[in-house]
Amino acid sequence: MKKLAAIAVASVLAFALAGCSSQSASSSESASSEAMSASDVSESASSESASSESAPSLKWTEAKTAEEAAKGAGLDEFIVPEPGTKISLGELNKWSFCYAEDRAEADGGAAAAEIVIRKSIGNGDNTQELSEVTGGWADLKGMTYANEWNVSMDGTDVRCYGNEKGKVSKAIWAEDKYSYSILVLGQGDNWQDFGIDEDDIAVLVKGTKKAEVKEEEKSEKSEPAQEQPAEQPRPEGDPGLDFNQLVWDNGLGQYEYTGDVFQAQDGAWYWPVYSRGADGKLYAHYFDTEGNLAWSDTDPIDDGTSQDGVSNLTEADIQNLVWENGLGEYVSAEYNPSDGLWRVITHDVNGSEVVILFNDQDSTYVIP
Repeated sequence: MKKLAAIAVASVLAFALAGCSSQSASSSESASSEAMSASDVSESASSESASSESAPSLKWTEAKTAEEAAKGAGLDEFIVPEPGTKISLGELNKWSFCYAEDRAEADGGAAAAEIVIRKSIGNGDNTQELSEVTGGWADLKGMTYANEWNVSMDGTDVRCYGNEKGKVSKAIWAEDKYSYSILVLGQGDNWQDFGIDEDDIAVLVKGTKKAEVKEEEKSEKSEPAQEQPAEQPRPEGDPGLDFNQLVWDNGLGQYEYTGDVFQAQDGAWYWPVYSRGADGKLYAHYFDTEGNLAWSDTDPIDDGTSQDGVSNLTEADIQNLVWENGLGEYVSAEYNPSDGLWRVITHDVNGSEVVILFNDQDSTYVIP
């Protein structure tokens, strides 16, 4: 009986190995083609996803630059959008880089959303192999999406995926012998439902083109500096904005609270809104009076450590900090244990009220 079982197992393994050999030959022929469409990438993605669970994990190595990542991965080049490039979430942060066999990765973001761009040799969905960064999102490997569609972006056929219709959470495409991908990952428990508009994806796709093309586009689109807009009157009363919903819509994590409206150098008024990201840290975001996200601070306000309701600083310490930093005449201070911040009110030289947020951990402060 055991001998028959062993023969049966050997037969199954032989059949499986034959199937793998056939599939490998097919993949090799596809990779040798000079150009691939997004539909080609999508078709091969399902087969790669099925085998990714049993495939060995790649070894990822950090790189200081995109050029170093490209060299380590064996690519001709690796180009990503420049930091500061504007999309609807705000400006792109500085990228960090890593590489593995035949692929390079750039990790950055805008506001509290993570953006991952990859380039790899061959066709297929290159998001299936997790790196140290993407591995932080549960169930990302082999994840499926409710909506899939193709879009032509400046002559590039891009396959888009998302759980919310019209919002792109993943985009893949192919050019020459390479495959590209973009992952957009939100914060909080529903990170997998977060996505961005096709126009934003188009900006990111263009940012992966050759450097000389990007310079030409930049010179063509350069415009003379515009005049500063006229100062706007201070908004009074209820702003009529649901900041909790705005934080959710923009993938900024969990809403915490809203600060006092303030006037920026451009003459416009903005509402500072604070949310907690998936890393447990508190971030500041700024919305205009129409509810549009204007910008977000890239650095967190606190490190996410629990205070257990007990502050390190005393009110006397806060008064001394106000004096030492020349922040005006001290009026009052209130500690919020949920975010580890002191909300301090002072009067400036004109007698106007100023709100200052002090970090209880390191005594740093921001004026919203």
